[in-house]
Formats: sequence, structure tokens, C-alpha cells
Amino acid sequence: MEFLKSIKREYKYLILIFVLFLLNIVLFNNKMTNLHTDLGRELYYSKFVSEGGVLYRDMFNTFLCPFSYLFNGLVLKFFSAKFSTFYALGAVNTLVILTCVFFICKKFLSSFLSCAVTVFVMYYCCFYAGLMNYFLPYSYAMVYGLGACFVSVFLMLEYLDFCSGRAADCEAKNLSLTSTGKSANQSHAKGKNLFLYGAFFFGGIAFSNKYEFAFYAVLLFLVLFLNREKFLKIIYCALSFLFVPAICFFALIFQGLGLSDFYNYFLIFREFVHQPYLKQVYATTFFFEPASVLFLLKTFAVSLVVFYVLYKFFDTASKKTILSKAGFWILCAVLLFSAVFSFRAMNFWCYDFFSYLPLFLAALLIFKIKEIKKDKGLLFLGAAAVLTSLKSFWLLSTNFYGRYFLPLVLIAAIVVLKRVLYGEIPSDTKNTEAFDRAVCFVLIFLSFAAFRLNAVALVLKNTPLKTPAGTVMTTKTEAGTYKKLADYISKNTKNSEKIVVLSASPMLNFMTDRESLNFYSYFDEAVAGAYTAERIIKKFEQTVPNYFVVFDSSKEKNAYCGGYGKEICKWLEKNCTLEKNIDGILIYAGK
Repeated sequence: MEFLKSIKREYKYLILIFVLFLLNIVLFNNKMTNLHTDLGRELYYSKFVSEGGVLYRDMFNTFLCPFSYLFNGLVLKFFSAKFSTFYALGAVNTLVILTCVFFICKKFLSSFLSCAVTVFVMYYCCFYAGLMNYFLPYSYAMVYGLGACFVSVFLMLEYLDFCSGRAADCEAKNLSLTSTGKSANQSHAKGKNLFLYGAFFFGGIAFSNKYEFAFYAVLLFLVLFLNREKFLKIIYCALSFLFVPAICFFALIFQGLGLSDFYNYFLIFREFVHQPYLKQVYATTFFFEPASVLFLLKTFAVSLVVFYVLYKFFDTASKKTILSKAGFWILCAVLLFSAVFSFRAMNFWCYDFFSYLPLFLAALLIFKIKEIKKDKGLLFLGAAAVLTSLKSFWLLSTNFYGRYFLPLVLIAAIVVLKRVLYGEIPSDTKNTEAFDRAVCFVLIFLSFAAFRLNAVALVLKNTPLKTPAGTVMTTKTEAGTYKKLADYISKNTKNSEKIVVLSASPMLNFMTDRESLNFYSYFDEAVAGAYTAERIIKKFEQTVPNYFVVFDSSKEKNAYCGGYGKEICKWLEKNCTLEKNIDGILIYAGK
């Protein structure tokens, strides 16, 4: 009993996080699915890899790093290719991320504040019933890379703790000898090295998922040189980092990927990164626009006022004043009203502030470097957060990659701001209670607001869609359309026949267990532009698929057949037979 009490006392907040996580797993079960967009690529490509398909040779993958597809393909060799399998993979990875968030926070913040940060990340980032969630996401490469990066950050922080004097603490406690006769210094060195090699190993996994983590890898090696580690240890760290990327490389070679295959892939990929549509997408987050300065200043000003009122209310010296009490309760009323009734919560001040968190964090690190550089762990955390979010540095859009970059940036911003305000005062002193309570209040409110937004999906996604790949919950209209499509394909096609889905991702192929043309199986605007209409049509004429399914068949300018797919649709009308029109989705027979 005493043992259980000690566990409860030590890990009660972590237990609370696990309980909330399990409750939400049940609540959001099968609802974090987007049937129209990029998710189909994630599922279909992984299934194709498990059946012997080779990345970069047999399919065009927009991600240069192969780990996520190879890993998911390996898992599917032992488990069925169902929605539930992918959901389970995402759930395990999400739990790893949330656990790391809590323990990274605990190295700098109180347990209660660490719990508040983790709960906010859970509701705002993970259990988001849209494309950018952590379970059935826009990119498994991103969430796997993020999970590995978080583990690496935690292990590197442990290593830096060892470097800052854990051995001295052991000597002070007269622990100079262990029970095996080894010196405390030897034990200390062994523990330090394990954390260091582990940090590089998981950093390598992150890099083998997404190239965005290359900057974080540079930071890892920079820490080695700044700590003046021995050359042999640097070699071991490099080998630890390269271990998983090397396995991925040799796996592709073993599967049959040749130099000419990768060169052909690279030619199309080069066209892909220069597509106007892709530039438009990234321009909203990667490039700084002078016109946004005024909005930035407004966001910081409003956020500063809100935080100041909260801080003054929770400060024991001033919270008894009538003015601060009135301001606090008025603010609570405004926040609560906005959370409950605002349908534009993404434009609410708190989310606007998140957009500029990387910029705010970078400014703190630069202008307060003299105070911060004394704490290597804090400096590493801040640098890691900025470097991993460079893709969205100027605007951390949470409807894009920002939902993945936000957790680490948020943790670092809170910790660095607290250190700037209070110096080296420990996080559990009474002097910092007002800060902790103010931040907790904001995060708890934002968690409530985030759950309210996601609750809309819980209500709207109320219709089960049963497919050979399992059941997903979606809207009544979407379920009806996909049910008609799946039934038609099941009754009128054979398992061996090829079906190409145009303008949408190959989700329909995964759901109905029908193969696509594989290398030409994904047709968003940027990818289709990289293929070029001439190359696509040439491939269709060489190997005519059995069926084509055209989602955006309208002749309007923004639709597929009226826009970037105009030439393909003309070829279909001329060379194929229109067999069925299901809610505006056209099905053509190819041969």
C-alpha cells in the first residue's frame, strides 16, 4: 500500500494525463479521419510497401525520407491493413509524445504547470478532429519524427544535467563506490554516455522521417563540440545517429531500388518543389510579410494585457485590490463567452499569439542570451524549438504544420520567459506562483476552447462508414457518397483491376482494396503539375487502367476538370466510357 501511495504521490499528474488520454481515445474513436485529402496517400503507400512495392521506384513519394512508410509497411506484414491498425500506431506514438512533453516540462517547471501544458497539447494538437491530428494524420513521417525528436530532446537534457554536476552530487552524498565496486565516476560516465548516444539515435530516427529535423541534428553535433567531447565519442554519436537512416537506405537497395530509379524520381521531385501551387502554400508560413507587422504588434499587445491582468490577480501582493479582482472576473467572462459562442476561435487572440511564438522565442533567446547561456539545458531546449519550427518560423499556422511544431515551441517559450523574469529561482518557490497560476489559467481555458472546437466533429461525424478496410465515422453526406462508391466498385470490379482516383488521394483504393497505377496514383495540384499532363496521358495510353474515378468533375475554374486537370479530363471524355455519376463523382471505364 505504501508503495502505491508513493507512486500516486509522485506520478498523480501523469496518471491524470493517461486517464484523459484513454477517455479521449474512446470519445474520438474512428473520427479523426479525412477521406478526401492526403491521408489516403499515407495508408495506401504503406499497404503497397507491405505488398512488395518500392518507394521512389514504384510510387512517387513527396517526402524524401522513407522511415514512416517502411516502418508502417513492416507493421502491416504482421497486422491487417485496417484503419484500426494505423489508428493504434498513431495512438502509441501520441502517448510517447505526451509523456515526453510532461517530463521535458518537469525538468524546468512545476508538476502542475507541466500537467497543464501536456493537457493543452493533448486537446489542441493531438485530439484534433481534422487532417493535422496525431492519430490518422496528414503525415505519419511528421508525427513519427516529432515523437523521436521529443525523446531525443529529453535524453539530451538528461545528458546536459550530467554534464552540469550530477557526479558532484553523488560525491556529496558519499556514493563514491557502487555495490559492484565500480567508482561513482565510472557509473556517472556510463549513464551520461547512454543518454548521449540515445539522444543521437532518436535524432537519427527523426531525421529519417522528415528533413526538417536536419537542423536539429546540427544542433546535436554542436553540443558535442561545445562540450569538447573526445573524438572517439563523437564517432560513436555519429554512428548512433546514422544507424536507422543506414538501415532505411540498405532496405531500399535490398528491395531493388536502383540509381536510375532514384534519378527518375528526383527529376519529378525537382519539378514538384518548383510548382506555383506549392509556393503559394508555403508563402503563407515561411516568408515574412511587412504588412503583418501591425497585426503582430496587436497580437502581442492584447496577449500582454491579458497575461498582466492574470499575473496581478494571482500575485499575493495585489490580488486583494478591487481593480485587479474586477479585471480578472471581467476577463474570465470575456474568455468564457468567446470559448462558448465564438465560431472563429482560430482568429481569437490566444491562437493568434501562437502564430508568432517561434519569433517571440527567438527574440527572447537573442536579447537575453547572457542570462540564458548559463543554463545549457535551457539554451538547448530553446534552440531545438526554434530549429525544428523553421518551416513555419514567421507564421506558426496551426492549420498547417504549426500544429506539429507548437508543443516544443510552447514549452520553450514558457520556460525561457520564466527564466528571464525570475533568473535562476527554482520553479517551485513561492516567488513564481503568480506566473505559474496565470499560465495554467490560460492553458486550461485554451484546452476547454480546443475541446469545444473538436466537439463539433464529435457531433457531425455521427455516421459509420463500413468498408473492407474497417469502419470510420464521418458525416452523413460523406458516408452516403462513399458508401455508394464503395458498393459500386465492389459489385462491378475485380480485386485485380486497377482504379485511378483523380484529384483526390488514393483513399478509395485503400478502402476498397483495389490497386491504383501506383507511381501515378496521387493527383493534388502540386504533384499533378510535377507529373505534367503529357507524361500522365502517355502512361494512361501505355497501361490503360480499368477504371477512373473523378471527384472534382465540374468545369468551374477551381475544380479539377476546370483547372489543373483539364487536359486529363478531355482525354477521359475522348478515350473512355462514362459509366456512372455518383453525386457528381464520375466513374469512367478505361478498358
